[in-house]
Parts: sequence; structure tokens; C-alpha cells
Amino acid sequence: MLSRRTLIASSSLASISAMLPGCTSWRSDSSNTDRSRLAKTRVMVIGAGMSGLAAAKALKDTGYSVFVVEARNRIGGRIWTDQFQGGFIDLGASWIHGEHDNPLAALAAAHGVKTVVTDDNAYPAMFDASGLAISHVDQARLYELLKQVRKTAYGKRSDPSFAGKSVGFACIEALRQLTSSRTISPAEAIGVRHLLTTEVEGAYATDLDTLSLAHWGAGKWFEGGDMLLPTGFGQLTDALAKGLDIRRSTRVEHLFHHPGRIVAQMGDGLLLSAEKAIVTLPLGVLKAGTTKFTPPLPATKSDAIARLGVGTFNKVYFGFKSCFWPPSSTWIQHAGNAPTSWPMFFNLHHYTGAPVLAAFNVGAFAKDLEMKDDAAIVADGMAVLRQIGSKNGWRVTEPTNVAITRWSRDVVSRGSYVHVPVGASVLDLDEVGAPVGDSLYFAGEATSSQHFMTTHAAYLSGLRAAQRLANDDGIT
Repeated sequence: MLSRRTLIASSSLASISAMLPGCTSWRSDSSNTDRSRLAKTRVMVIGAGMSGLAAAKALKDTGYSVFVVEARNRIGGRIWTDQFQGGFIDLGASWIHGEHDNPLAALAAAHGVKTVVTDDNAYPAMFDASGLAISHVDQARLYELLKQVRKTAYGKRSDPSFAGKSVGFACIEALRQLTSSRTISPAEAIGVRHLLTTEVEGAYATDLDTLSLAHWGAGKWFEGGDMLLPTGFGQLTDALAKGLDIRRSTRVEHLFHHPGRIVAQMGDGLLLSAEKAIVTLPLGVLKAGTTKFTPPLPATKSDAIARLGVGTFNKVYFGFKSCFWPPSSTWIQHAGNAPTSWPMFFNLHHYTGAPVLAAFNVGAFAKDLEMKDDAAIVADGMAVLRQIGSKNGWRVTEPTNVAITRWSRDVVSRGSYVHVPVGASVLDLDEVGAPVGDSLYFAGEATSSQHFMTTHAAYLSGLRAAQRLANDDGIT
């Protein structure tokens, strides 16, 4: 008997139907007559990211005639592995979040993709606003204070006086209480505010003041550590894409949908048709309205799209001739007076041996940084490294290679991933993912209230959309 891990790795509809709420089980012994009938049903999948490829592969393996249209000249969407300084970097998704029972961990294992659990529980190399090192003893104190702030703020979710408030409001109020009671020093307050950036804002890709307190912590998470793919996340989307009919550089501007009939008009006027379609456009694109739907999407779906937020998580990769920073530290953190300004650098050298640092910036600061040219961004980040280096004996050198992302300015993503802002609900995520009739289906990381914000959410949502389509065809 196959284990659950082996079944998930196959990515067939039969193997994962139990994981998809609201879908009936899939019968794996479809007759040749059924497969012949399915082969005559053309399904258009819009988007060759994780969700679109998962849906297309599942349907093709079942017997459907499937083709994928992708606006970019590459596959992967917000998964984007590129070559850098003799190795690989991920400009989009980098981690499989939660190693236990995660279908992407199983997919990686099935295709021989190397993974390594990053050591996120160890103390980072942390430095204050002036560049001085913060000792492990002082860090332990900061993390304990952070725990108090988060516990106090989280406990206000059901407090009527905090109704309609943000995570930021609750956290700053909790921090203020500690300050007024002299439990925390001004320097410690800066340190805790920095940790709120690395621990919360970094996770949600947005500022504390935008996040809904009422829905903070919603969703489900796989247990275990986070897994890095040293040779690139794109290996997973490449594996799913094998054998699929994918039309790159094909951007849908207008989608006409009627029962049993889908027509997509491309930017160059080309028309493509199918009986059914699965839409995996990023939430940022749906919010921008650059793809028009006729008839218009139901008001309930349009309203949900409008209410939800899309965060910004940008990376700047700095490649150097040699490693001048602490080589064994997973993270180098800068607890500056402006907490969201260059707060964290990920040390790839610790996992790949390459002398590369990846700076992560999120939220409003990341969006503002996008407006600068490459030279100004590099100078800004290097100024932080030089400040730290000057106080700690580092021989900071100029980078030899740089790669910079601007996800909010990318017109075919318009942001990084979803969050639930003040005024929205996690139920809005399910509404975005709801089918329209029995011909138009939706998938993507922003379409699931269970696993949103993650690549495994995208993967599972693609399988869910394929399952729903098959259920509507009477394939059970």
C-alpha cells in the first residue's frame, strides 16, 4: 500500500482528493470510453505558475485535452530561479514552508530535488542602529519581550474595543504598555519593533498597520522547518511542466465565458477557445482589472478581490568575491531606527558556499525602494553593510554581481502574495477561489483560506480546481 507521501507526490487527482475540501473522491479506474470523452474536452489554463501547472498536469494525466497560456516568456510565475555567480538564486519563492506532510516536500523528493532545512531557530548575527553587535543574551531578552507583545496583541482579537483595528495598532499598544511600565528600555523597544518586522511583516509581506487583527494567525501550516532548495525552486515547476502544451508570451486581455464555451482574446488579437478554463492570475492582476471578464465576475467575487491586499516582498542579491561576514550565521539582521529599512540579509554562503547575501525588504519601504534605480538601491544596501562592518572588523568589498526584484512594478504579478487587511476576511479568499458556473474555475495562493501566502497553497489550489472541474463533468 502506498504511503500518503508517495500518493501526494504523484500529483494525480486520485491521490490528493482527500486533501481538497468540498470535492468528491476521484475514481482511478476510469474506462477508456471516459478517457476518450475527456480528450474531446479542451481546457484552457491561464497562467504557468505553480497552481496552473499543477492543475494542467492533473487534468492531462486524467485524460483531458489541456493547454496553458502564459504572459511571460518563462514558466513559474512568482517562482523564478535564475543563474547567479556560478550557482542559482530564487528571485521569487525560496522556501517550502513546513517539511512534514507538505506536498511540495514530497514533490521535491520524488524528482530528486535537493532540499535543506534552514536553521531559523539559531540566534542571528544582529546589530543595532549604530552597527554594534547585539549579544545572544540581549537577543534572548528581546525575543522574550517580543513574545509578550505578540501574546498581548493576539489576545485582543476578540476585544470589542479593538474591533476593526490592525495588528500594528495592537502590537504598538502592547509595546507602549511595556514602555510606560518601564519593563522595557528605549533601546529594547527599537529591538522589539525590529523583530516585529522580521517575524511578522516579513511573513506577511506588508506593514503591521495594514493587517487585520481579527484574522491574524488564520489558516493552517505544515509542521517542521522551512526547506530551502539550493539549486532552485524552479526545478519543481519545471518538473510539473514536462509534457504540457504551454504557450508562452501569450497574455490574456479579455476572457469571454459562457456555459461550455470559453474564448480568450490575447494582446495581439489572437483568439483561443476551449470548453472550460482555469484562471490562475495573481490577485494583484485581478485587482488591477487588466484582464477583462465578459460577463463580469459576480459582485461577491469582485468585492472579495477588492477587499484583499497584496504585499510586497523584494530581494536584492549581492554577490562578492569572498565572504567577509560571519559565514555560519543564517541571518544578518540590522535593528535600525527605521525598522523596515534593510532589516535582514540571508546568508547563502552558509548553505551553498557561494559568497552571496540576499537582502529582504517588505511592505511600503520595499515599494518605495522600487522607484529608485539599481545603482541607488545597491548604494543604499551597501551603506548598511559598511556601517555594520566598520564596527565589527569586516573588510567590506564592492559587490561583483547584483540582482534586484521589483514585484509590485511587475505588470503580470503586481505584488508578491496575499494578506488579509483591515476590512477583509479570510472568507474572501474562498470567494476568490469559487467557480463561476461549470466552465470557469480559479486557483492560486490567494484562493484558499487554509494555506494562503504559500507555494503549497498555489499547488493545492491548482489540484482543487482540477478536481472541481472533473466533479462537474461527473468524473467521481
